[in-house]
Amino acid sequence: MGKAQRAKQKHIEDQQREAHALEAKRANRKETIKITIAVIAVLLVIALVAGSCALIVNAVKSTGNYLRDRVGLSSEHYQFNNAMMSYYFRNALTTWYSNMYSNLYTQLGPSMMSYYSSMLPDLTRPLRDQTSYADQSLTWYAYFMNTAISDVTSMLVLAEAADDAGLSIDDEDRQLVDHQINTMKNAAEEQGISFDKFLNENYGLGVKESDIRDVLELYYLSRKFYYKQYNEIEVTDQEIADKLAEDPDAYNVVDYKYYRISKSDDNDNLVPAKTFLNADTPEKFDEAIRSILSEDDTKTDEDIEAAIKSATVNNASPVEDSDASTWLFSSERKAGETKMFTDESTGAITVYLLVTPSHLNESETYTVRHILFSYSSYETEDEAREAAQEIFDQYNAGDKTEESFASLARLYSMDTGSAANGGKYENVTIGSMVEEFEDWSVDAKRKAGDVEMIETDYGVHIMYYVGKGRPAYAASIFETLRTEKYTDIAEKLTNDHPVNVDSNKLKNIPDIA
Repeated sequence: MGKAQRAKQKHIEDQQREAHALEAKRANRKETIKITIAVIAVLLVIALVAGSCALIVNAVKSTGNYLRDRVGLSSEHYQFNNAMMSYYFRNALTTWYSNMYSNLYTQLGPSMMSYYSSMLPDLTRPLRDQTSYADQSLTWYAYFMNTAISDVTSMLVLAEAADDAGLSIDDEDRQLVDHQINTMKNAAEEQGISFDKFLNENYGLGVKESDIRDVLELYYLSRKFYYKQYNEIEVTDQEIADKLAEDPDAYNVVDYKYYRISKSDDNDNLVPAKTFLNADTPEKFDEAIRSILSEDDTKTDEDIEAAIKSATVNNASPVEDSDASTWLFSSERKAGETKMFTDESTGAITVYLLVTPSHLNESETYTVRHILFSYSSYETEDEAREAAQEIFDQYNAGDKTEESFASLARLYSMDTGSAANGGKYENVTIGSMVEEFEDWSVDAKRKAGDVEMIETDYGVHIMYYVGKGRPAYAASIFETLRTEKYTDIAEKLTNDHPVNVDSNKLKNIPDIA
């Protein structure tokens, strides 16, 4: 074969090899595309399955059966399943949070809230991820869960005791339950969402109206027994006298005036403080305050008079670990004595005038019932007034008895501290209620059965005057003895009605986020 033919043959072979290589590349590319399509198809199937699973899981959870089938707490005749616990847990948390925030805001004001808000849980994050400020050995989730378990345990014990006492839920109790549920339905309507969504967002996915109704009926049954049992406990005058004889000074109080003068770099507060040392009467003490504050151009006459009014403390009880309190309650003290105390950390000086030396607190107390329509629960104050007027008219159209008033208070009052007890505050000491509430209650013209509407910073109150209570010292001893007797009763009830707590099942209670 000649050179030219060999070259031609080689060129043909090279072309064939390139053609084979190209065909192999095409085949490989086709196979890669097939594999890629197959992988994508598998991934799409997985994604669809995962999405379907998520939808299925949410659909299952939304029924609440996975919660309802798990019973976290139980007694002989009652069960508290996890759907009920989810509602109670969330409700207890938000109530605690609201009260704590309100108290901090009242005590500290808005300027300090940003700093002290770290004392509260962050409700936008899981509670399991946050250490409790109240108990740093626990998460906030564990802290509130432990509190809920304790509350529900007591509820079950009291419900069992109610059964033994022949007590049961009646129409008034069911009306109370309906009222609370209708309040939630109104809130959902105002937010423009369905009631089911409202319940899921506030109390956990799967919680239904029936679960809340079960909790509330159990709650009102337990409260019915508690108040019946507690209010029927008898404490005799002799028992009160015997308790007083054990420690005659334990119920002593003092009346005093005080004024605090701050220390700053350009303020020698010792000079104004000394002006109080010769103020041996309340009138002279007030004049000393007036003299100091009148030098401050920013203070109005109203500011000065308010400061003078706030400087008076009546019927004060002893305070532990307080040098000022120790001085005030000393048996050596006499009316008209003054003394300065310096706060070493700030340099502030507080001057005290003893008005009435240590004595048995025989001041009057009073007993009232009230129905509160809180301004914060209505869009306007006028709406609160209209709601109060409607119930006031309803009371006046009925038999106008204390019991009918108590029934209305249980149904409509927004004061959680007294509503379940028919709005009753018993043996209230002077100075423990807001001014308008107290002024109405201690009015010299007041007589048993008086009913009237008043307003305070909290809202509109429908007041019912029951009558005068025991002297303050006797009222204090009375409550101490009654509490001691109820504690003994509660201990026996707890032993008689054991409650089973299944901690493993309670772990399924959903977190807030």
